[in-house]
Amino acid sequence: MAQDFEVTQLAHEFGTHTHHNLFPPSQEDEHGRVRLSSEILQFLQDIEEETSSYGRFSNPPPVDDSLPFTRYFISSSHNTYLLSRQIIGRPRQLHIPMSSAATHVCVGLIVTHGYTFSKSTSFSSVCEAIGEAVTPDGWPVFISLECHVDVEGQKELVHQMVDTWGDKLVKGRLEDIDDYNGRIVLMKPPKPRISEELAELGYYARSLKPPKDWLVENPLNSTDNFEEITTPAHIMFNSNALRRIFPKGTRIGSSNFDPLTFWRNGSQVASLNWQVYDKGMQVNEAMFVGTPGWVEKPLSMRNALDGEAHSSGEIVGISSLPVPKDHLDKPFSTYLHAELLHSGGDFEWRSKTIKVQPGSEGYADVSWQSQFEWEYDVDDMTFLRLTVFHDHFGKDEQMWVLVRMLDMKGKNSDATLLAKFSNSQVQ
Repeated sequence: MAQDFEVTQLAHEFGTHTHHNLFPPSQEDEHGRVRLSSEILQFLQDIEEETSSYGRFSNPPPVDDSLPFTRYFISSSHNTYLLSRQIIGRPRQLHIPMSSAATHVCVGLIVTHGYTFSKSTSFSSVCEAIGEAVTPDGWPVFISLECHVDVEGQKELVHQMVDTWGDKLVKGRLEDIDDYNGRIVLMKPPKPRISEELAELGYYARSLKPPKDWLVENPLNSTDNFEEITTPAHIMFNSNALRRIFPKGTRIGSSNFDPLTFWRNGSQVASLNWQVYDKGMQVNEAMFVGTPGWVEKPLSMRNALDGEAHSSGEIVGISSLPVPKDHLDKPFSTYLHAELLHSGGDFEWRSKTIKVQPGSEGYADVSWQSQFEWEYDVDDMTFLRLTVFHDHFGKDEQMWVLVRMLDMKGKNSDATLLAKFSNSQVQ
């Protein structure tokens, strides 16, 4: 019971609510009831739209599970078990099943978090948490194992993995791709001395740091590991192996790189620090929310697309915007910033700044009544990011949808933005 309570507490503290825009919580749940401002209600009345009939974002299409692994983008973490910073992070094995439930299918795992002051967590408890998160009808889960123990210690690790995961663990060659469903695939970097038992478990995904001639000779069943500082242009042309990108070691605050940079050059696995809900993690959530953690690469990565596209947005206003803590009883200024993340260069738009008076309940309503539009070369991997800024901080088929706005920890802030978006091919 104590462990179940702790899992619930951790999920509340570190889980994100990105999925609320696809699967709104029920009226009885926290954040289930949506409050609309008088301006929004009046607008809906003027366009003769029922308050209960506004749409929500459509679910992602089903994912074809018959393709080679290299044809997917795979949701992944780095140092999954850390709940804060890299150097002095507080590890917690219970964080792993929570993450796995959130389409987490490549887990970065270091047996002891070397060369830092991070506290240890037992390997057996981590294995138990991963095993509980892997279900028979689920997609495979990759474990990137960085091992800092000697040969005898490796034998003990293998014993614990085999004993805990049983038949879920892939131990050798599989004949059919369907045999991967609900399985755990171990990825491991090479070591000068490695036990035969551990080497056998790495049959399908030997995790390698590429040698100088890796573009010419690439081992079968390997995973190439690159630190993010590797020049993207150098890794554009190899698609024979899985490619995993991990954060550079100097990100001691657990910040993230932009995964789009590496997805666009064909890398399948962008391992992020899930402890921080920054722009990189927000884009990652947008890619994988509502999916099993695997997303098929767009056809344009094999066949270039021609033509131009047009996107537009009509912004009405936001209801129940949380008020800055130092402005609970005085006006503050706010604006909406929209970004279209595009391979040829990002597009930006910002609304006019509105000065608002907080309500007695600690929220504010804002009416912008604005529009934006962009034309750009067709790109299958464009993302739209909406951010509400408080000027005080100095940071600078169509349907109406209520966008549930998340705070900077990924939690539902209870603020909703009424907007309408459209995309079309330019003739």
